[in-house]
Amino acid sequence: MNFEKAKMLSIFSYVRDRLLVFLAISLILSTTVRAQNIEHSGYHFTNDLLLSTSSVKNQAMTNTCFVFALVSLLESELILQGKQAPDISEMYLVRSIYIEKARKYIRLHGNMYFTGGGELNDVLDVLPTYGLLPRDLYIGLPKGAKYYSHQQLEDSLRFFLSNLVSASKDSISKNWIKDYSAILDKFLGKLDDSLNVLKGAKYPVDYFKSLNFNKDDYVLLTSFTHHKFYQPFSLEVPDNWSWGEANNIPLEEFRQVCYNSLKNGYTVAWDADDSEEGFSWKNGVAVVPDESNPGPLITRQKGWDNMSDYQKHLSIYSLSDSVKEKQITPLLRQKAFDDFGTTDDHCMHIVGLAHDESNNPFFIVKNSWGSTNTKYAGYLYVSEPYFLYKSIAILINKKGVPPEILKKIYHS
Repeated sequence: MNFEKAKMLSIFSYVRDRLLVFLAISLILSTTVRAQNIEHSGYHFTNDLLLSTSSVKNQAMTNTCFVFALVSLLESELILQGKQAPDISEMYLVRSIYIEKARKYIRLHGNMYFTGGGELNDVLDVLPTYGLLPRDLYIGLPKGAKYYSHQQLEDSLRFFLSNLVSASKDSISKNWIKDYSAILDKFLGKLDDSLNVLKGAKYPVDYFKSLNFNKDDYVLLTSFTHHKFYQPFSLEVPDNWSWGEANNIPLEEFRQVCYNSLKNGYTVAWDADDSEEGFSWKNGVAVVPDESNPGPLITRQKGWDNMSDYQKHLSIYSLSDSVKEKQITPLLRQKAFDDFGTTDDHCMHIVGLAHDESNNPFFIVKNSWGSTNTKYAGYLYVSEPYFLYKSIAILINKKGVPPEILKKIYHS
């Protein structure tokens, strides 16, 4: 190879290498800008109403969301009353409910769904008997544990009760509750050790009475068409071990009640389905996209017409842009429940109202999954269609219910 040819090849290689570097940098910058655009596009919310509530908690590896949601509501009620809201112990209530759940399990000869889950009314039901405790008196963690994890607890309690029922041919030992409580002590901590300031069992009840809560001040509401309206019925979901009854009202009134309650200062405990693709904890939103017509922000994307159905689906549920949502009817809602599309998954706490950049209404929802894994620090924005479609029930103070609807419920 002569010198001139070698020189030309060297120059060519240099230019080629520089060009490749330039293209690589351009690609990186392009990707970065595109990622930034996605991050800063999508939903933009304006808070219209945000009621006072306590700090966000973390239920961690437990099925106790219903307790966390109801405790959060009770703490908000105390704030509304002008009281300095105490940090109420969720795990003391979890322990109390486990005892009542065990009694029911034995009464039914073991023919009962037994897990750590439950319904919102379960907390109210145990308050008169067991009372409440401040969280600092009963955290509910065994020594050395840093976060809640209840799988072993559930398994141990279920195993104990199953053996108790199957082994007792003639009668149940009267001492079973002592052995059962020992399991609760192991996984939640002993009451005696943690409550060294208490004198007997009256303190939790007296403390509860001092807060002036009355379980009869609250009402559990739902909306399904397979039962008569303005009549109570036991929610037909697996976690309703206590057979708690919800008052059935039309869907439009169900919507009105939630708005009315919030606008009058009363927060709402919410039992819902969180298994939908449109429920995005990472993005802090819950929506019900209309896949057949997801709206101009989605369909104007470059190459939309040439995308496969799968690619379109991924684009819609990335929630990088706001989507048009389904119109929810009682028929659509009922079908989802009948087909097991809507399931009883998770309880949360609705504490406010907001709207997005298109003026669509959203509920501000406080969750119990900690405050570090969503951009809204433990909260999320739930669209009205999602609320109407995926609600199982709500529990609220009766003062938040419009009088004309309350009159229909109680027939007075």
